[in-house]
Amino acid sequence: MRHEELYWVALNLLPHPLQQIRALHLRLGSLEELARCAPNDLGAGKATAPPPALQSSRGGDADRPGWWIRVLGGQLGHASPRVTASDIPSGEGLLETARSELRLAERLGIETIVLGDRRYPPLLAAISAPPPVLYVQGRAETLFAVPAPGGLAGEPAAARPITASWWWAGAPVRSPTEPPHAGPVCLAVVGTRRPSDYGRMASRRLGRALARQGAIVVSGLARGIDAESHQGAIEGGGLTIAVLGGGLAAPGGGFPSENRSLARRILRAGALVSEFPLETQPLKGHFPRRNRIIAGLSAAVTVVEAASRSGALITARLALEEGRDVFAVPGRITDAQAAGTNGLLRAGAAAALAHEEDAIEALPAFWRDLLPAASSEGPAARIRPEVPTDLTPAERSLMALMRADETVPVDLLVSRSGRAAGEVLASLVALEIRGLVRSLPGGRYLLPP
Repeated sequence: MRHEELYWVALNLLPHPLQQIRALHLRLGSLEELARCAPNDLGAGKATAPPPALQSSRGGDADRPGWWIRVLGGQLGHASPRVTASDIPSGEGLLETARSELRLAERLGIETIVLGDRRYPPLLAAISAPPPVLYVQGRAETLFAVPAPGGLAGEPAAARPITASWWWAGAPVRSPTEPPHAGPVCLAVVGTRRPSDYGRMASRRLGRALARQGAIVVSGLARGIDAESHQGAIEGGGLTIAVLGGGLAAPGGGFPSENRSLARRILRAGALVSEFPLETQPLKGHFPRRNRIIAGLSAAVTVVEAASRSGALITARLALEEGRDVFAVPGRITDAQAAGTNGLLRAGAAAALAHEEDAIEALPAFWRDLLPAASSEGPAARIRPEVPTDLTPAERSLMALMRADETVPVDLLVSRSGRAAGEVLASLVALEIRGLVRSLPGGRYLLPP
């Protein structure tokens, strides 16, 4: 039992919001200091203010001003079944409870991955208020494997640097660069619990398509869109992660009873993941926290169907706050379950998916190149033409964003290049005249074969 593991599991058992646990961590910082604490030292003190970067975050719910800052700042708490606010033990007592928690996890075959662990997902460590502990049941060795050069599993653990978390380290603002990522690519699919037949079909097809490209499909194992996307990933022969709003050993498991058989299939084709102590019951306040993990694990989030006040929109907004791509499946204007999804598109917060493969094509090339299916296509599909030396910087940047084996819409080129639309269009015309790019109907471009 490693000291770091015991330390983080003990802190995670406290029934406080992450903001207060973070303050305790910054004050103590070690297992030895935690062991010396009296019960009053571990009680919930005055909540510290969110960092300035979070205070200036984009707004909040109109009906609940400040609620969004509480989500981003980790100020939504959870009720630990082993340590309650009215009966917090001393530091030594808390550590003994943590030892019991780890023994229970071992008996149940559940992995505990803590901050500083080399298996901790780098993308998740980069978000605001990352969880100190991840409980993982299933194929943890595949999903959270230490990557080797080129993104393959099998590198010795000592060869991968430990990813630090700017938030837990007390940094007032996010680090300007996120940690490098060279492992499995996770893509989230979320949506309403009451989908239409079209929504069920679209989410299952999307999960299947992503899995066949080698992406890991992430969702929340709720009824509706979540369950369909998990099922699609399994049908596609891929891996899928279900992030739960309760402990992995809690009665009911934090997911609907009709999804029990699906949960068993997920254990064979992926993993169940939670940040909550093993026997924690799912509570309403847990699900925004759960949603930030879904977004944090993923390079992009796709919303299939969502009403105007849907939890899936929380996941989408969290993804946007963390700089991740958001896609949406357009719905009928008469369908209330598509009001939130269409709202994302109308606001320009999400890119529209016209086909399930668009969720892969619209990803930055960096992520596509990490997908096993893309890597196995062979060199022919990935050959780029020789770039002339007399191109302008704008023309060079646009060619770098295109491939010979897929089309890219012009609005995505504008977004990815960071250049004005007029400059992008003029550069594309110049490139097309020289035969260096091809234009296709619908304002899409690609490199010539």
